[in-house]
Amino acid sequence: MSFEQKIALVVGASKEAVFAIESAKKLGFYVIAFDGCKDAEGLKYADEYHIVDIKDAGQIIHRLGSRIPDVILPVPIGRYLVTSGFLNEYFDLKGPYCMSTNICTDKYLFHERLHPYGLRNIDSELIINGEVPNIKNLHYPIIVKPRFGSGNREVRAFFTKEDFVNEFVSKAPYDEDFIAETLIQGTEYGVDGAVINGNFKLVLLREKKLTNYPFTQCIGYYSITKKQKDLLDKVNNYLTKIISVLKIQNALLHCDLMITEQGEPIVIELSPRPSGHFLHNNFTIKATGIDAVKEYLHFVLDKISNFTPVHIKEMLIRFFNFENCKITKIPNAELLKQKYNIIEYVCNLKEGDLGTVKDGHSLMNRGYFILDADTRKLLDKNAESILNNFEITKYN
Repeated sequence: MSFEQKIALVVGASKEAVFAIESAKKLGFYVIAFDGCKDAEGLKYADEYHIVDIKDAGQIIHRLGSRIPDVILPVPIGRYLVTSGFLNEYFDLKGPYCMSTNICTDKYLFHERLHPYGLRNIDSELIINGEVPNIKNLHYPIIVKPRFGSGNREVRAFFTKEDFVNEFVSKAPYDEDFIAETLIQGTEYGVDGAVINGNFKLVLLREKKLTNYPFTQCIGYYSITKKQKDLLDKVNNYLTKIISVLKIQNALLHCDLMITEQGEPIVIELSPRPSGHFLHNNFTIKATGIDAVKEYLHFVLDKISNFTPVHIKEMLIRFFNFENCKITKIPNAELLKQKYNIIEYVCNLKEGDLGTVKDGHSLMNRGYFILDADTRKLLDKNAESILNNFEITKYN
């Protein structure tokens, strides 16, 4: 490390942190990574690493010694985004601070903060760790999810009180908090964006392709193009208000929201960090021409940065959501690429038994493909054709 070299910290060096690490090194940063797991994929890409429990900000500061970082790299991370918030505030860096990271990683506090401002017009109740669930003020259907965490882990809809009692209450007490909320109907979206000096910048709006209730998993995303300007403006205006309430100043941003059947936007969750699952570092770049991590690092370095899409292409990223089946034949990837307009194809599936998709992480590990087409109808047609090239036997 040279005396002049700027320092970038990585808090949580998972596989999804590799992109930010490599981006920072290309811009001349000396990268120091911290993770509690010695086998974390991102550690070997850093210039220096330490095996440290990432919830222990004090130990991270101790390991740095007299060195002061210039940036905490924006990487997909869950609950311990709060550590990044603490470090940003402690070192007075450009990045999200404690208040916003604490609220955004706690679904109950997140609702309590936004509801009084009319920015989350649904009802919500907290189910305390170790207590028997007793929902009093919600009307069915409801959706129940862990208070902390992401990736659709343990998220389930209940359409009657009987179902809730039989499938959830009967299995109590639990070893973590949950929240129960009004289940709203509509179309669900994901957002990639940035907040620069308090101003929200929408990079890409993505419509989700979901499986059916009671367990819903996102199995794909469609890019929303400028043809849907009214929708883009509605989301932009809505999230601008939320950013102001949450007092987020500088961060990359990931958000899930619903546009209800009445046309009202309702935020599901929002976090001042980039999206995971091959989105911010792959699909979004291909769809918009914007590499948000690179632009954010330019901003940190006081260089010119740009978060306005160069273009928004009609694209789909589709994950392999086969489940409860036996795969008997996997198609030749090169033949598929010749036949369909496949921008990228990654398949980690093997012939044999395939169980249930339990959460977003297990789904993403199976692989994906990205398509480009003139219309969504053609995207769907090509995607289904590709999936039909797999030979599977469904279990009863």
